[in-house]
Amino acid sequence: MRKMIERICQQCGKKFMVRADKVSQGIGKNCSRQCARLAQLKPAEERLWDRTDRSGGPDACWHWTAGANKGYGVLSINGKWQFAHRFSYELAHGPIPEDLCVCHTCDNPACCNPRHLFLGTLADNIHDAARKKRMASGEKNSHAKLTEPEVRQIRDEYNAGLASGRTIAKRHGIDNTTVYDIINRKSWKHVV
Repeated sequence: MRKMIERICQQCGKKFMVRADKVSQGIGKNCSRQCARLAQLKPAEERLWDRTDRSGGPDACWHWTAGANKGYGVLSINGKWQFAHRFSYELAHGPIPEDLCVCHTCDNPACCNPRHLFLGTLADNIHDAARKKRMASGEKNSHAKLTEPEVRQIRDEYNAGLASGRTIAKRHGIDNTTVYDIINRKSWKHVV
């Protein structure tokens, strides 16, 4: 039986066992192939900036040029995928509290310029997007069941007393709450 030696992974710090003859060959520095691969990678910060176009200067958007998820740059850090803009924020400003999002002042998901990033709650981020008209509303929302002319028709019929909310809801295949939200302008506010 071959002699086993306990080692500590140079990448993740986990203890693991390796054959003594492998250690003498220079093998056995990492606990797994993934850690060995990660050990060969450039440091995460260097990979971030290598894949970011910063040619526009310090106040311009710094565009992520590698892989993305819904427009947001992604890179692997210690074997886990992370958004590039979040990592950029952490490098410049420190840790991100768990309950906060990293938002863009420039509204460019590919931007990694820390000057364009700020912290906010999910609600802050949604309100910012709505205020800047970046959220799909009305017919542009993929879940919309009505069109703007139908919304006008619902309001006109109800206000003229031609139909009850329940009747209108059945006719349009929506629930009563939706009809009352339309009538009271809690939804479809933009439709005049």
